[in-house]
Amino acid sequence: MEEAVMSEENRVLQREIERLRADLSMLRNDISHVREDAVRTARAGAAEAKERVAERLREAGTKAKDAAQAVGRQVGDHPVISLAAALAVGLVAGMALSRRS
Repeated sequence: MEEAVMSEENRVLQREIERLRADLSMLRNDISHVREDAVRTARAGAAEAKERVAERLREAGTKAKDAAQAVGRQVGDHPVISLAAALAVGLVAGMALSRRS
């Protein structure tokens, strides 16, 4: 009788062990899929961030080019004022640097 009870308990334990193994296998598979999804998401996010940075750089380049053209037009339209402004900026910068020495 005790052997029959022990044998039944062994079969129950064996089934539980098999279920645990199956659950662990599914868990490993799920973790693998989650990892793959995370890698894909990270790569997509990096590509999107790279594109945003490239777009911002293009915008900044366009604005810098426009600003340089506007300065060029102002200098062409008002050469005397531009020369006086450059002279004033140079004097102020020279005075500031000479005081540091």
